[in-house]
Amino acid sequence: MPLRDIFRRRCWLMLAVLMLIGALAACGTNTSNVPSAGSSQQHTSPGSTPTTTGGSGIETGCPSKASVTTPPPDVLVKPSTGAQPYTAHIGNVIEVDLPLGVVWTGPISPTGGLHLQMPAGYASGTVCIWRFVAQSAGTSQLAFTGHAMCKQNVPCLLSEIYEAFTVITR
Repeated sequence: MPLRDIFRRRCWLMLAVLMLIGALAACGTNTSNVPSAGSSQQHTSPGSTPTTTGGSGIETGCPSKASVTTPPPDVLVKPSTGAQPYTAHIGNVIEVDLPLGVVWTGPISPTGGLHLQMPAGYASGTVCIWRFVAQSAGTSQLAFTGHAMCKQNVPCLLSEIYEAFTVITR
């Protein structure tokens, strides 16, 4: 292969890498607040102590700015565990953990006998947390949407994320 062709390929490769780096550098934090949709029968669980943070200046993508201390859940739901249904019993606490760095909204039209605890969608460690109490037997659907956090007035590749979970309460 002639030297000129090798040089041309390297130039195109470098240009593609620089464009990718530029696109990724444009993504960052978003300072807008996204409200959380929830059930009208919301309550705070016993043992949880909501406290508001002083505002660290670091945006997480979680809809709530509260800092909460809670006992471990009975059922932990994460996107990485696949699409299998989760099983809970009446009275169990179900926790949904979604990764930081995405502007999350939800749950979208929650169904079934799960009741959302407040505050909902708060940051803890590396996840945004929503907690529910199983109030009645049946199958519940929990769906959340998210989009990339982008800086204002900077081009950003928007990506939409949809996470849905099924919880069977016995």
